Amino acid sequence: MENWKDKVIEFYIQTGSFLRDEIIYEGLLKGLVLLNELTGADYAMYLQKDNAGNNQIVELWPPIMTHSRSLRPAFFEAYPDRKDAVVLTDYLQSENPEKLFVDLGAQTIVFVNILNGTFDGGFFLLWQKPVDITCDFKDFLDKIASRLEELVRLRVEHGFIENLRMRYNAILGTVPQGIIFIDNAEAQGWISDNAAEILELDKTGNVPPDMIRKAIQSLIDAAANKNEIEITLASVAANPNKEIRNWYWLYGKPVHKALMVSSSPTSYADVVGRLWMFEDVTEPYLAQLEIKTLNTELEKNSRLANAENRAKSEFLANMSHEIRTPMNGVIGMTSLLNNTNLDEEQRSYVDVIRVSGESLLTIINDILDFSKIEAGKLELEHQTFALYTVVEETFDLLANSANEKGLDLVYTIDPAVPEYINADITRIRQILVNLVSNGIKFTETGDIFVTIGQSGVEDGLLELQFSVKDSGIGIAKDKINKLFQPFTQAEASTSRKFGGTGLGLAICANLVRMMNGRIWVESEFGKGSVFNFSIKVSVPNKNEEISEPVEEDYVAGKKILIVDDNQTNLTILQKQCEIWKAEVHAFSSGQEVIDTIADNIEYDLLILDYNMPGMDGVDAARNIRTLPNGATKPIVLLSSSIGSADMPLYRSLFTAIQQKPLKFKSLYHLLNEALSKGSLITDTKPAHPLLAHDYAMFGKLMPLRILMAEDNTINQKLGLKVLEKLGYQADLAANGKEVIAAFERQHYDLVFMDVQMPVMDGFEATSVLNRKFKGRRDRPIIIALTANALAGEREKCLQMGMDDYLSKPVRVEEMKKVIEKWGSQILD
Repeated sequence: MENWKDKVIEFYIQTGSFLRDEIIYEGLLKGLVLLNELTGADYAMYLQKDNAGNNQIVELWPPIMTHSRSLRPAFFEAYPDRKDAVVLTDYLQSENPEKLFVDLGAQTIVFVNILNGTFDGGFFLLWQKPVDITCDFKDFLDKIASRLEELVRLRVEHGFIENLRMRYNAILGTVPQGIIFIDNAEAQGWISDNAAEILELDKTGNVPPDMIRKAIQSLIDAAANKNEIEITLASVAANPNKEIRNWYWLYGKPVHKALMVSSSPTSYADVVGRLWMFEDVTEPYLAQLEIKTLNTELEKNSRLANAENRAKSEFLANMSHEIRTPMNGVIGMTSLLNNTNLDEEQRSYVDVIRVSGESLLTIINDILDFSKIEAGKLELEHQTFALYTVVEETFDLLANSANEKGLDLVYTIDPAVPEYINADITRIRQILVNLVSNGIKFTETGDIFVTIGQSGVEDGLLELQFSVKDSGIGIAKDKINKLFQPFTQAEASTSRKFGGTGLGLAICANLVRMMNGRIWVESEFGKGSVFNFSIKVSVPNKNEEISEPVEEDYVAGKKILIVDDNQTNLTILQKQCEIWKAEVHAFSSGQEVIDTIADNIEYDLLILDYNMPGMDGVDAARNIRTLPNGATKPIVLLSSSIGSADMPLYRSLFTAIQQKPLKFKSLYHLLNEALSKGSLITDTKPAHPLLAHDYAMFGKLMPLRILMAEDNTINQKLGLKVLEKLGYQADLAANGKEVIAAFERQHYDLVFMDVQMPVMDGFEATSVLNRKFKGRRDRPIIIALTANALAGEREKCLQMGMDDYLSKPVRVEEMKKVIEKWGSQILD
């Protein structure tokens, strides 16, 4: 071992060429071979600790293994003498190993730790003979250690970079898009596997830019939208910083291939270029094209459907107007005729006309409502109202029908249900009217019982459940499923015996669904039916509720006796009085209560039903008035047949008479007043319509100048006659122009304005009047008259500047109410 200085120079020269020629990965092995040659060692290896702290052979020369990289035992098992292994193992386990020179007699070991700090690795030389380790040799090792360390560092960095490259390629290989990069200097190009497949290149990775550009140009030349692509490319050439996303390249006729292309400028360090991304989107593109075609077709069909709906809606409006206009004449004139002096035969004929007209109007309304629902033109309204009013208004409409058959109409509302709700009172009433009228129609004896409860709260909405129970003929189980189908009744004979269109329940079912509810029926043939429906409503806050005057409570704590032979009525009335905190005692006959009162029982008020078997309410009252304990006590009579004309006969017997069906709110006021005064005789509801002279007084109490605008001759006569019955001598205008001309002659307080008139319709005439009287206190009140009963007609009239709305056929009482409503403001 001599000339170590020359060997240092040679080592530097040769390893320098490795670094200069960038043979990075092989440089470490070549340096190891050179080290082995210069030192004459039998073996030279580089050791390095792995992540687990185990020593691994990274390079070995000359190679004696093909697989294992473990230092122990694979390498040293080739030798029978294990001293070197023991020595080296102990050395490597030391905390701060320096250079190691060991003479084992038959072998010599040298280990150079070429990294500073805690041991990470080093070079190991082994001679199979004793070697004289001189100072020059140690100096040689010291001088080449830095070069060895540089080789190791470059090897590690190269390995790290290679690892990154492999990961980078793995990531790009999993990206569904084809990726291409070309630098602006045209020196570098790179293409992913997916891009090479799209460009039909058999080379990936680093690819010459000119090869990539030729492949891209071939792709452009084959495109169906080549001109569009070239225009976009020209814009990119003019603006190198331009970015393009979601750019379609299309192929084939018809289109059978589509590429989604994006292009972005890139700049990192000194590398400036452009990144391209290609993705085969043929399937989604064709699907999108199909959807677009379908949408175009749907839009076309929708336009046609909307046009058909508009035509249907216009037809419904016209049909409504044309049918209701003559009906207005029939029903209106019948009402007027009924208020004249007629003999019994004449009155019976008028009643037949009236009932027939009302029946025909019901059928018309059913057909129109069903048509509106089918056309999607029926919309729900929302207003705040007391729940009990919708039931009592329903009973008002149907009281005469129930009284004619001797049926009782009763209802109860669960005390837990809020008094006020927000909903469409008109449609809820329509459902109840249909169900209750069906109950009356199919029931010969007994009662119709309506109950309202609540079944829960969901998403801030209260679910109410309504039940309408009758004691009628019932429905066979195999017929129930047909009930809610349009134009269908349970039996074919039903319509012949009871009448009806078969639309009522179908309309109810649709209305219930519109209010997020459901409808169902429970029935047993021959034993009656229970129709149930639920709806979801909102509950108003206290500010939205309709305030009513608070009256002093005289009912709470009072002892009240109730007599009624109908057990349902008796139970409901008892529970209602208990809700008012009264002490209640119930009796099923007049004799029972007479016997009880004869025993000097203390009580505050007696409620008697009129229609009872054996002894009716009047006879019971006569007997009670003869008893010491009943002579002066308040007695309230409940009756559906005794009216105002009979009241003078019973003034000495009763404190008050309450008409059936019962209205609990008015009953409470009546009981409260009876208990506070004790001797007041009142009647809460006249049994017969007002007589002609009663109506005539109305005009004197509320003197107004009224103009009637109507083009239909029959309706002109009817309107003027109705107003005459109410005590008014109204003027007539046949169209909007005549209305304007009439105001030139004199002023009118109120105008009944027909909407559909020739020359100038009601809307235009209203607009002219509103402009004429804008800001003036004497502006006339304009009431719309229309036979169009479609949804939104009322809102339309109000939006057009009218003050109120009446739907034809108009009844005397309705016209009286609207005059009273607005007349009080006009005369104020």
